[in-house]
Order: sequence, then structure tokens, then C-alpha cells
Amino acid sequence: NLILYYIYIFINENFIFSENFFSNKTTFSFIILSTATFLIGYYDDKFNLSANKKFILLIFIIYFCILFDKNIVINNLNFTFSSKTIFLENISSLFTLLCILLFVNAFNMFDGINSQAGLLAIIILLVLLFVGVKKELIYSLIIPLCLFLIFNFSGKMFLGNTGSLLISTILSLMLILSYKENRLFADEIVLLLIFPGLDMLRLFIARILQNKNPFSADTNHLHHLIIKKNSLGFTLFLTTGLQGIIFFAYFLLDINIIYFFIFLVFYYLTLYLIFRNKSYV
Repeated sequence: NLILYYIYIFINENFIFSENFFSNKTTFSFIILSTATFLIGYYDDKFNLSANKKFILLIFIIYFCILFDKNIVINNLNFTFSSKTIFLENISSLFTLLCILLFVNAFNMFDGINSQAGLLAIIILLVLLFVGVKKELIYSLIIPLCLFLIFNFSGKMFLGNTGSLLISTILSLMLILSYKENRLFADEIVLLLIFPGLDMLRLFIARILQNKNPFSADTNHLHHLIIKKNSLGFTLFLTTGLQGIIFFAYFLLDINIIYFFIFLVFYYLTLYLIFRNKSYV
């Protein structure tokens, strides 16, 4: 689908993602970064690339695209609850690199049970469609994702590292560009990604305290703890479905975003305390 979409971009001279959504240089960065992460994921699935090597490769490729294309660099931070702008200045490139790496890693860690990462990707794409991102790119991703979920839910098809790295990279670029077009605020993006972010933070801290590699794989994610004694559908509702409902409620209701943050953090901690494995520290 992406290859067909790239062809569509190049043969249609009048086509643009939105009014200013992608420049030619950014389109090139989009293609290079998505292709490179796809190949890294494919190699990892086939030959089991070590976490450290994969992390270094991702840093190199992402940072190259950031240096090449300033359109994808986050230069400042704007929040819904404040009129002040925080200018990042000299650390903007490093901050952008950190944001993409954290999102890619959190999304990859979130892909621990069938359909969870796919559902999160669809929620993000629906949000981007809701805020006005050009629908052609959204449809080229969301339609195959919906078809994929049918087979993924029954365990007949999986994202693997190939799909996870590719989709998370594309979504991270789309979120950054949407933010830079003032379609989303920084805290709205954090709210959208808070569940995988909190789970990643908890596991990083736990692994470091146990002298483990923070990027190593295990089965102590929140979704793993819940699914031990519950069905896949119920687990998906608790970890992803309710999060999507809360986020769209935020858009539809005139309520301060801080209350949604408090609720979701409290909700995550409550789920963890209820379902945690007592043998895991």
C-alpha cells in the first residue's frame, strides 16, 4: 500500500498531503525512514537482531533524516493549558530524535498481544483524520490495518518487528507534522500515547533495578498481566478500547485535559495493582 501511495504522489503533480503537510524533502525523508525501518524490522524478524544493535541503527537512520529535513524537527512546545511557548533551540534535533525513539520503542513493546498495537494505530489514524490530515494517506494505512486485525485477532497473522517498526515510524512522523501544523498540541499527543508510555516507563525502571537491559523482552507488560486470567477481547478493551474512548471524549467534551491525564494515570496504576504478578518486582 505504501509503495502504491508513493507512486501516486509522484505521478500526481498537483497532489499534496494537505495544504503544507509535506514538502518534497519531507516526502523523501518519509520514504527513506519508513523503508529503512521496514528493512531493519525484517532483518530482526529473520535473524534476531540484538536490541542494542537495532537501537543504534534506529538512532543513526532517524538522526540522518532529522539533519536532512528540518521540517520534521520539533522546535518548540505548545500546550493546551498555557499560552506560553517553550523554545527548544539547540536541543531541538536531539529532542525530536528522543521523541521518535521513545514512540517507536513504546509501540513495539505494546505489540505484545494480538490486535493491541493494530488497534492503537487505528485510533491514532482516526484522531489524525479527525483533526484534518489529508484522508488519502490515512485510508491507505487504516484499510489494510482493519483487514489485518481480522486475522491478527485469531492468531493467523502478526505484525512482527517489521510491521511494528514501519507503522510506528510512519505514525511518529505524521504526529510531528500534525503538531507543527497546529493540528494537535504537545499534551494531546502525550495523552494519546500515555498507556504505552507508562508501561514502557514502568518496565524500564523495573529492568534497570534488576540490572537488566531496559530494551530486553519479557512478559511483564500490563497486557500480559491482564490476559493471564482474562480473554483477549476483555484485555484489549481495558488496555486500548477505553483509552480510545477517553481520547475522543476529550475532543467532544469541553473539559480540561489535565483531568483526562489524571484519570488515565490513575486507571493504569489501578489495572497494574489489580492484575500484577506478585512474583515480579
